[in-house]
Amino acid sequence: MSVYYTAPWDGSKATAFQRGFRMIVGNPFIRNETAANQYRQLTFTCLDALDTRTGETKSMPNRICKEAIMANVRFPTCWDGKNLDCADHSSHVAYP
Repeated sequence: MSVYYTAPWDGSKATAFQRGFRMIVGNPFIRNETAANQYRQLTFTCLDALDTRTGETKSMPNRICKEAIMANVRFPTCWDGKNLDCADHSSHVAYP
């Protein structure tokens, strides 16, 4: 996997996570659509052309995608600044 750090909107410096840092995306215990609608951390886009960036869905496309299926994974962007991990792999990070 490639990880890219982008400059924060306020012009401050982006800092790489320390060795041993862990986190997960979303909630692995979600089992129904109503609960899943609370989250947009994992979505999919059916690429009909390589520059397609519209038509995000919360489930895998159910049709043929001419070019590919793009998975959009949005990790939390806020960290508590001290814990590298926790039992649920998510309490030490948050979405703004």
